Amino acid sequence: VEDRDPIAEQRSKANYLYMHGNYAGAADIFRELLDANEFDYKSRSNLAATYLHMGDFDECIAATEKVMDFCKDVANALNQPGVQSSNLMDSDDEDEAEDEMVAKRNEAARTIRERSGHVYVLLKSYVRMAAALCGKQRYKEAYEYMEMAVRISPYDDDLRDDANRILEKLRMDTLVRSTAAGKQSAEAAKAKAKAEGDAERPPNEL
Repeated sequence: VEDRDPIAEQRSKANYLYMHGNYAGAADIFRELLDANEFDYKSRSNLAATYLHMGDFDECIAATEKVMDFCKDVANALNQPGVQSSNLMDSDDEDEAEDEMVAKRNEAARTIRERSGHVYVLLKSYVRMAAALCGKQRYKEAYEYMEMAVRISPYDDDLRDDANRILEKLRMDTLVRSTAAGKQSAEAAKAKAKAEGDAERPPNEL
């Protein structure tokens, strides 16, 4: 008799509900899985996806932040200068600072190789976080996360297009805010000038 894995069955059921648009039902199961194991980052990542589809951006952001925190060692490794270079061999340079830099780069590369699955989870998390932040009109932060995603997969044209669209939203939002601020400043200056003029005008005699 083949052993059954109840956790795998629950996750499979949740994924089925998710794929068929029953996001609330899928979220319930993912939360149950996390109650049983809070370090189940795959279920937490999927839970964040359900929140995004339901338009619950705050919960999506909170769940995604926990996933990214779980994968922080890989995130730090990806930020190590030169880690994505193909030349990851130890240096023969006698310069101590150079050797230290190469050692850090090689250690980061090993971390990425050993936890390659986390790299893909981080990529999805960055894109998901960007989408949730766009939902809250926080375009500057959203663009920063999309840039992080593009650094992981620099040859993905779709990612770059999405980043450019967010950048355009950011520019438009900045323009609208600047225009509104300028209009408010002009109205405030006009009101101040009028008030000062009224104060200087002598009162009408009876």
